[in-house]
Amino acid sequence: MKETEGLKKIEASEDKFQNLILQAPVLIAIFEGASFITVTINKMALEIWGRSYEDVINKPLFESSPELEDGLKTILSDIYSTGVPFISNEIPVQLKRVGKPDMAYFNSVYQPLRDAENKIYGIILIGTEITEAVNARKKVEESELLSRTILESSPDCLKILDLEGRIQFMNNNGLCQMEIDDFSALKNINWDTLWGSESQGLVKASIDKDLKGEISRFTSFCPTAKGTPKWWDVVVSPVRQPGEPVQQIL
Repeated sequence: MKETEGLKKIEASEDKFQNLILQAPVLIAIFEGASFITVTINKMALEIWGRSYEDVINKPLFESSPELEDGLKTILSDIYSTGVPFISNEIPVQLKRVGKPDMAYFNSVYQPLRDAENKIYGIILIGTEITEAVNARKKVEESELLSRTILESSPDCLKILDLEGRIQFMNNNGLCQMEIDDFSALKNINWDTLWGSESQGLVKASIDKDLKGEISRFTSFCPTAKGTPKWWDVVVSPVRQPGEPVQQIL
């Protein structure tokens, strides 16, 4: 009687674990043997591969989903023979959601499974969707590209400083006007050090004012990197997102 109750508990536990896998918000699939028979697969994996549960369960992966062979066969075979896991990042996958095509991105881990004798008998695939993070990063990159394009199109000498007053960017027209051949020699240099000693106090005061969120202006003399004498009309402005503290100085 006790043995029967124990078996029932084990079966109930296995059923619960199987349900957790099937409903997990990550991609999970388990393949066994050298032909990679799909013994476990959840809803997200089926959605990505465009298959039903009956299409793939207990069938060799590349028979039920031959379109995956080019991308996965070498990876799975190497893991099965060497035992070395494989990690892929930001893999794009074209899905259909609410009847519409949708590009999704996943980070995935392919991990070998070993038996009690440490022999590899299968592979588990776990994938996490990172679409929101990738799309957010792309929006930031697009915004930065647009901002850089606008800055480069200006005929003025434009610089971006960090909150410590160090130069992070200068547009090409600025480099030409200051007769600087290589910006890398200037990056992270404190802006006030480019001015003569008589102007450094003025420059530092201007930066301090901008850190408080105010625009500052001044006129001062400063020769170019090649010694050409020049006077500069300077406007220094804080850069911030709406409702955010000052993030950079322009």
